[in-house]
Amino acid sequence: MKLILSRDLDLSKLREQRLWTDEQFEQARRIVDDVRLRGATALREWTERLDRSKPRGLLLGRKELHLLAKEVDSDATETIKRAARLIERFAKEQLKSLRPVSIQPAEGVTAEARITPLDSAGAYVPGGRYPLISSALHCCIPPRVAGVGRLVAATPPGPDGSIDPTMALALKVAGVDELLLAGGAQAIAALAYGIEGLQPVDRIAGPGNVYVTAAKYIVSQHTGIDMLAGPSEVLIIADEHASAELICADLLAQAEHDPRALPLLFTDSQSKAEQVVAKLETALPELPTAQVAAQALKRGAIVLFERIEQALEQADALAPEHLELHLKDPTRYAGRLRNFGSLFVGSLAAEVLGDYSAGINHVLPTGGAARYRAGLSVLDFVKVQTVLRAKAGKGLNSIAELAAQLARLEGLHAHQRAAQLRTKIDDDQ
Repeated sequence: MKLILSRDLDLSKLREQRLWTDEQFEQARRIVDDVRLRGATALREWTERLDRSKPRGLLLGRKELHLLAKEVDSDATETIKRAARLIERFAKEQLKSLRPVSIQPAEGVTAEARITPLDSAGAYVPGGRYPLISSALHCCIPPRVAGVGRLVAATPPGPDGSIDPTMALALKVAGVDELLLAGGAQAIAALAYGIEGLQPVDRIAGPGNVYVTAAKYIVSQHTGIDMLAGPSEVLIIADEHASAELICADLLAQAEHDPRALPLLFTDSQSKAEQVVAKLETALPELPTAQVAAQALKRGAIVLFERIEQALEQADALAPEHLELHLKDPTRYAGRLRNFGSLFVGSLAAEVLGDYSAGINHVLPTGGAARYRAGLSVLDFVKVQTVLRAKAGKGLNSIAELAAQLARLEGLHAHQRAAQLRTKIDDDQ
């Protein structure tokens, strides 16, 4: 990891990376258009070409998932179920934060907000470099808790055309109704536009590679999406009291995700920075995923600040996906921070716990998107819809006249007339 002094810090250069190249985007567009026009035939062809797989069937239902899940041993089954219960518990509490609203802006007039789950949702579950069972749980449990009517998952098939039984178990536990055996841009197109035997979904969520992300952008003109997620990021803010070993472990955990991952350390202690570098040099060669992690570490950086407060300010400007506070008194600073995907307060609150077992969602905004949106949750799978009811009378007359006045100021005469007509009605309409 390169060492940068804070006076030389250029946040934009830490992210000198586009979500996709022009060539990658055009390839994703070709795939999406082909599946949109030719349906299952195109989906099969792209799956055979890109995934080198020939699934016997493109779709699996609950029965098939159930049969595959039976192959998983009891210990792995209990592990997946325990994690699912925690994710579900957290999602249910999030849903409770939303409630219907009803006010009376005037006598006889009621303004309401109702909470309505989406009719359908699609969850993309990556399966390329690693079988991300945790992503299956994080992407599928929130829409199920939200009350989505139909939940479809998509994941790439293996060379033999099937999926790992542990993945099938995770999808079954999460409550998936249908599974599409396809990955990449072709899977996103099938979820968005439908194919023979599969109806399109209203919203697509989940992380994926550059082609998945580009495809989500392309279909977003037609179908809702959660976010455009780039390579994973972690920013650790540490002082002289922090453990170099824990910092090293967390940087490597993020680095092994992807060669384009972004591991960062902000500190006010040069000795701590040197200790972390020494730990990384020792630990990296022993890591089975060292080839991937080494590439990510080359993109990463250790930035030296004069004061921790300066590091906090720069962290808010960066808006990282994962933000860890390895500080003597982390609670003192936690409340100051506003822009992050997930915040991990104290060195014991490891980011990996958020990935797997704490119940919080690990599908988070990257590339600075944490400035304007939060991570995936039940809130992504419901609509807050407004409803207006009115009865004839003085209350209706007052707000109708107010509407007419505003319409007149805007020069919208039909609006003005439509409002004024309501003041001339005596009976309830």
